[in-house]
Amino acid sequence: MKLAAVVLLLVVVVVIGCGDDDSSGQTGPDEPCLPSVTLEPEGLPIQLEVAAVTPEGCAPLEGPLAAFNWFSFANRDSYLAYGTRISQILAQRGTTILATGEHRATFEAPSGSPSTGGVYVHEELAIPLYPSASGFMDMVASPEFQEIIPLQQSGARQEDYIFGFQRCIVGCESRTTAVATDDTPLLLHIFGFEGEDLENAIRSLAGAQGAPEMVYGGRLIARFRTIVGGANLNSQNAPWGEGTVVFRIDSETAARAWIASEVFRAFRDNTDEDVLVLLGTGLVGELE
Repeated sequence: MKLAAVVLLLVVVVVIGCGDDDSSGQTGPDEPCLPSVTLEPEGLPIQLEVAAVTPEGCAPLEGPLAAFNWFSFANRDSYLAYGTRISQILAQRGTTILATGEHRATFEAPSGSPSTGGVYVHEELAIPLYPSASGFMDMVASPEFQEIIPLQQSGARQEDYIFGFQRCIVGCESRTTAVATDDTPLLLHIFGFEGEDLENAIRSLAGAQGAPEMVYGGRLIARFRTIVGGANLNSQNAPWGEGTVVFRIDSETAARAWIASEVFRAFRDNTDEDVLVLLGTGLVGELE
């Protein structure tokens, strides 16, 4: 199990905000959900400012949140060094890894790029569960984290990096033991959702007869912007999809059978921009 590479965290600047740019009556960017944090990587001050990025106001940022990290490597050795250090920092702060894996095979993905920028399919997935959004910001501001920012910046391809906070729907409270090994494939499905009740749809899919174990299911509730000196740099891309589900699967054959099943096809009647990827390694961390 590649513990050095199982964790990823958004780096340099993360902006957590309230409201939505296109919505009226929502909390605006001048009314922060969380305090700003100042980072000083390699002596360069960077101010984290709050942007209007969550469609439902500040309330969704309360409680534990899963961070969706989907990226490709720029320098694998640098990222492995970063992964070793960040794993230690996260463990000390009570953060649990729900799912991770390396891209092995893409079953389906739209052609081109999503409207938010970047590309649809990347090499590495990591979904850590943070105790709270404020705990995440506190960790980002810590000296030990700021020290390893250069490793993350050189290790992950920043222009295609996708990051967002998700509300964990399935796979958090019920998991008490680790599912970990290099021979446990994970089927990742990222999607837009056109139905009315995404959370109930994910729960129903997880409990459907014949469904493989859903080790994680989440709904996107916060997007991020990078603000430096008032300029919006957007160095990380928001996830294009509204939902993510991850299944533990026995084999590629079993994954293909599940994708073709009537149950899964019925779920996909309400999805779009679907990405289906088989991850070669999987880890589901123990929850307290």
